[in-house]
Amino acid sequence: RYNLLEGTLPGDGQWHYEYFLTTQRWHRALSPDRRGTFSNWTIEEYFTKFNDLFSEDRFHSVERDSTGAATFVSMCVFAAALEEVGTVNDTAALANVIYNSTVSEFFGPPGLAFNGDGQIEEWDFPIVQFPPGTARIGSDTRGCRQDGSCAPDCPRASLPPNQAPEPFAQGCDRVVYYAPDNVSIVVFPMPTWQQRRCEYEGCENGGSCTPDGRCRCDLLFHGSRCELDRKVVIIPTICVGSLFVVMIIVLSVLLRRRVRLQQKLTLAEQSYARWEPPNVRRRSTSKYVLALPQRAIDKFRSPKGGVEAQVAARLVTAPGLPHGFFSCFLSHVWASGQDQARSLKGLLQRYVKNIAVFLDVDNLEDLARLEEYVSNSSAVIVFLTGHVDDEGVAVSDYMKSNNCLVELRAAAAHARPVILLLETDPTHGGVSLETHTAACPADLLPTVLGAPVVPWHRLKDFQICSMLLLIQQLVTAWGAPGADRTIFIPEDRLRSSPLPQLQTKRSYHLYHSASNPCAAAIAADLEAQFVSPNHSGLRTTAEPEHLRHDACAAFLLYLNAETFAPGARADTLVSELEAALEAGTGLLLAHERRDGWRRLTFDEIIVATPEGLKTAGAYRRIATALHGGRHYAVSLRLLLDELDLLIRRPVRSHSLLGTVLRKTSEAGSSSGDLMRRRKRESPRLGSSSV
Repeated sequence: RYNLLEGTLPGDGQWHYEYFLTTQRWHRALSPDRRGTFSNWTIEEYFTKFNDLFSEDRFHSVERDSTGAATFVSMCVFAAALEEVGTVNDTAALANVIYNSTVSEFFGPPGLAFNGDGQIEEWDFPIVQFPPGTARIGSDTRGCRQDGSCAPDCPRASLPPNQAPEPFAQGCDRVVYYAPDNVSIVVFPMPTWQQRRCEYEGCENGGSCTPDGRCRCDLLFHGSRCELDRKVVIIPTICVGSLFVVMIIVLSVLLRRRVRLQQKLTLAEQSYARWEPPNVRRRSTSKYVLALPQRAIDKFRSPKGGVEAQVAARLVTAPGLPHGFFSCFLSHVWASGQDQARSLKGLLQRYVKNIAVFLDVDNLEDLARLEEYVSNSSAVIVFLTGHVDDEGVAVSDYMKSNNCLVELRAAAAHARPVILLLETDPTHGGVSLETHTAACPADLLPTVLGAPVVPWHRLKDFQICSMLLLIQQLVTAWGAPGADRTIFIPEDRLRSSPLPQLQTKRSYHLYHSASNPCAAAIAADLEAQFVSPNHSGLRTTAEPEHLRHDACAAFLLYLNAETFAPGARADTLVSELEAALEAGTGLLLAHERRDGWRRLTFDEIIVATPEGLKTAGAYRRIATALHGGRHYAVSLRLLLDELDLLIRRPVRSHSLLGTVLRKTSEAGSSSGDLMRRRKRESPRLGSSSV
């Protein structure tokens, strides 16, 4: 039961009527000031007369509905027709007048028009909607709420064409459509039934309703209707939550430190020396091909690309010792061996797991206990250094030191294995082994002559080789199981780096002159070194016509005391070198550093070199040192890498423009070239070290 004329719900609490759409025959907002042509009344005047006749004194309730208004307008139409016909007996005339009536009253269409069936035509019904808040209006026709306050007056003005209507007045319905020119905004989409019921019942303390019908409460309240105060428990909750957050932060920091420590340990283990895995059997071709994808994945995941087999190999670990005992004792003289000893201790700790190294600056507590420290060590490393006096005579600093001799005698007395580590760089105390043995006391000479000798080099690739030899001797001295097996270091260039490609379109990779002593032997050793199933081999030649026709990628120049010794052979070599430099052929420099091979320092070689070669840039590139023993393979590998760089460099032009461009580019690239090569192959030009 809805009062169409007043627009109020019959009772409070009918929340499901909100947003409801319905059609009506008439609405108070449509032409409220229209006056009837027969009655001469407006809708308000009709209600006034109606209330005067049917007041509450005579009836229990009076409702303003459209039924009474429609009946009154029908009587007005009949009365107008009766006045025109003049009698009620001529029903046909009355029907004809009513059919053609033009009466327009305050209720109904603006002008009555009937069709052939006697039905009213062109009566557009308005569509109304009940806005939010209607359910909170009481059933009183005045539109009052339960608390006694009255709702605002409902709009009664006619709708202006093509204009949006005013917002909903609380408690009033609204015309949302009436004729094509009067279209309003429909409240859509409507909330869910649960949310509509929640909004009717209301949430306390500033809460809001959710689509599922629950109350979303503020931080300080809770409950189904936000009726409970949370201040009583919020402070303890905040305290507990803060404590929990602090614990999480502390745990995360500790976990992060643990992860970082584990990463550092993992990286440290990657540098440790390892035993070569025994019983390595060759796989069949089919199994090898099937395992290629997994090998590629393992190589990608490995920390340094392809060292997964090295990680799987057993680490070289020093035997466990009680407190106060050492794996090795570093015996050295402070004057010329202190820095080398400190560096050596760090390298031993880097490459050997669990090693305990005695170094005086770290572990010496009492000088009188030197013999005790030696006896508590499993091996003694004697670092031999010396100097050259003002008269040019080599002197052994180690054999002149009383403390060093005490340590060496203690090693002999307690039968501790002795390993001689010989410094080879003259600028850092390097003198020959004969100089040390000549200065050795007679009682210690058998110990010195019977000890293994490991040459010590500073350049990284040669130094790793020295460390391999030293670790092998230490493992033998400790009597570790499998001491006869091969040991390797993951950073070793001979193992970790693949052979260079040496791809060239030239007929030959390398030219070696017949006028250069021992160059042919070096070239033959390079050919033997460059052996791999993935490479076709190193192509060398000694024919001068190949050099003249630009068929060689590089010129091998072997440097020792005989290279530029005066004579016809040196003149021929100089001529070939000048032709190679003029043609832009790169020089592969091999500097002899082995004993018994007539070696010279680089300063002496530069002095012996003809001035024309030095001016032409013969020593623009760094020379590679040739060391003996196990280090000779490293020298050959460095020569192959240098040859690969010479092959891959841009080809020099012989034109005038090419010469100009070459001169300008060399000014910026030569210094960078030297810096990059200095770390790998050899010291700066003119240096007499390795």
